[in-house]
Amino acid sequence: MAGRPHPVRALSAFAERIQHRTLRTRLTGVLLALAAVGLVLLAAITWGSQRQFLQNQVDDRARSAVQFVAAQVVLKTRYEALNGTSSSSGTSGGAAGPTSGATDEFGPDSDDGFGPPPGVGNRKDRGDLPPGTYGVLRNAAGKQLGVAYAQRTLGGESLPAPNLPTKIAYDEPITVDAVSGSTKYRVVASLVRFPNQSTSSFVSVVAIPLDSNSDQLRNLVLVDGVVILLILAALGFGATRLVGAELAPLEHIAADADEIAGGRLDRRVPAAEEGTEVGRLSVALNAMLERIEEAFAERQRSEDKLRQFLSDASHELRTPLASIRGYAELQRTGMLSSDDERNQAVARIEEQAARMGTLVEDLLALARLDEERAPKTELVELAVLARDAVSDAVALDPGREVNLRVDGDPLVLGDEARLRQVFTNLLGNAVAHTPPGSPIHVAVEPRDDTRAAGPGGRSDAPVAGGGWIAVHVDDAGAGVPADRREAIFERFHREAGGTARTRGPAGAGLGLAVVRGIVQAHDGTVVVTDSPLGGARFTVTLPLADTGDDD
Repeated sequence: MAGRPHPVRALSAFAERIQHRTLRTRLTGVLLALAAVGLVLLAAITWGSQRQFLQNQVDDRARSAVQFVAAQVVLKTRYEALNGTSSSSGTSGGAAGPTSGATDEFGPDSDDGFGPPPGVGNRKDRGDLPPGTYGVLRNAAGKQLGVAYAQRTLGGESLPAPNLPTKIAYDEPITVDAVSGSTKYRVVASLVRFPNQSTSSFVSVVAIPLDSNSDQLRNLVLVDGVVILLILAALGFGATRLVGAELAPLEHIAADADEIAGGRLDRRVPAAEEGTEVGRLSVALNAMLERIEEAFAERQRSEDKLRQFLSDASHELRTPLASIRGYAELQRTGMLSSDDERNQAVARIEEQAARMGTLVEDLLALARLDEERAPKTELVELAVLARDAVSDAVALDPGREVNLRVDGDPLVLGDEARLRQVFTNLLGNAVAHTPPGSPIHVAVEPRDDTRAAGPGGRSDAPVAGGGWIAVHVDDAGAGVPADRREAIFERFHREAGGTARTRGPAGAGLGLAVVRGIVQAHDGTVVVTDSPLGGARFTVTLPLADTGDDD
């Protein structure tokens, strides 16, 4: 037992070996295994049905022959008495076939009380008994009276007598072994009566050998085995070809996937027939490859944008730093001899430091927006923010006309500090990029449409309170060309050429980028269009807060 593998471990090892095979081998193997199991089960069912059919035939023959066997025993006993011979009570091995003279001699005039035995000379009562049939007649007490029809030869060979039990249930077929050898008999016992012996009952026992049945069943097993092997061979050949043909597209997909893994992201797997597993796989893979290619392209654009951003930020920071360092160097070396020169240097240092501080604050604001953290959700009064921003613009440029119009008392959910920066940047942008003294109009009014749309914002943002509020900032400058209206919201973007929309003294091209980032964080949009004043109109659209007041 120590050298034999455990069944569970052996099965696990077999399963592991199967898993390392190719899909074609596994599919073919599973198909053949299932077919083999099915064919073996079918053969077993066929064998069992045939065995039962043959056994029922033997039982029917034995039942139909019990009367005939009883008559044979009577005839044989009278024949032996007439000729002065005797049988050794059940041990006779000779054939007991009555002659026509025996039927006439032991007729109805016999004085022993037995009438003519039924079935004598009538072959239909014989039941077509096969060679080797064994017959015994017993009295009611179980004593054996004689043996007849002991044709214990089958194919020229003598068969051993059956090992009959002393008591046998009537009309209940049983199977017994022979006294020696492997022969088996099917035995049936039944009560019989003779015409002139109405008061006496006898038991006729018929035993039919099953060697012929065994031979037929053995041949059936042989034929089934050969047929199963031929079917499995043909099925294996066909399955190998069929599975290979069906898996060929998968092999092509695997080859294409290897090339894609090597860097060819523009390659696509060939499309297969729709509705099939391979077809669905090819469609899914192509869709995935398109998304991967888009993701790589987006990543490349982000990297390029980041490099450009870092380059622009470095350039913007280098200028004020160089100025500060230059004035400090002049002061350290004593080249600024007069108080006016020193005061002018200090003022320039302060100016450049303020410019650098503004740039750093804008960069920090954009970095916080890039983290995509949700802004604080508090009720913010846009009218208050608009009035404060207009007041600051008037203080910045007292000679400029800045008007404000507010419809109602609009409330939005968001971060007040960030939304205040939106107004500050838009008005500061209008002041810095329009001619001195030109008017600026600010309007806060509801929008009639139920969804925000436009460049630089989301077109499917949910409506928080069932409506939208729009903030318009109009100026009388030169406006923004239609092909540049999206680009001005990019980071470090500055319009070149002309007298309008050029960089101000402290501008770095980040103000409008900060505005768009804050507005998008509040599920809103920001766009630029033509203004009724002749310049540019910046429109910020934000979802109204749902305060529960239907009025």
